[in-house]
Amino acid sequence: LLPISWGSRSGSVNLFPASGPWMTSSRYTIRVYLVTTGYTRYGSAHMKIDATKRVFVFHGPESFLLSEYLRHVEAALEEAHGGFERFDFDGSSIDSTVVLDELRSYGLMQSHKLVVVDSADQMLSGGEDARGGGARQLFERYVEDPMEQATLVLRASRWNRGKLDKLIGAVGTIIKKRAQRPVHVFIAP
Repeated sequence: LLPISWGSRSGSVNLFPASGPWMTSSRYTIRVYLVTTGYTRYGSAHMKIDATKRVFVFHGPESFLLSEYLRHVEAALEEAHGGFERFDFDGSSIDSTVVLDELRSYGLMQSHKLVVVDSADQMLSGGEDARGGGARQLFERYVEDPMEQATLVLRASRWNRGKLDKLIGAVGTIIKKRAQRPVHVFIAP
């Protein structure tokens, strides 16, 4: 239980905690207690991305954290390559062959590409291609021999484990982020 208090001075809101566990003014007294629920936080500030990895999978229900992980990948690529081209795709509406074609083609302006697929779980569960294989099998073939000039980031709220995970483990990283427990706030007079 951590006491945090804010008070009012002449009707204006004090944006910083007052000294002590509570604040009393001529108008009111407020005590605010933050009760943490005891989870271990894997803060994005502690995350170190290896720019030599070719495939990243970030999955979990919190889209903000998935965006933070992507920001760390971008920073690592910027540091390693000096610049890159970024291509974004929506997995719910794009064909997997379009993404793979972009990964396999060479960049025009930069020497490195970052290809980001949101809702990747929907794309990978897509139908069959012309050769009779599904989207997941196409990505398995790509991950076996990825392009050195491209980095693939797959973001999804859900992820189905399978052979693709084992192949990604050799050339990339899979990060699962579970929903964090809420922080309860109690205001006591």
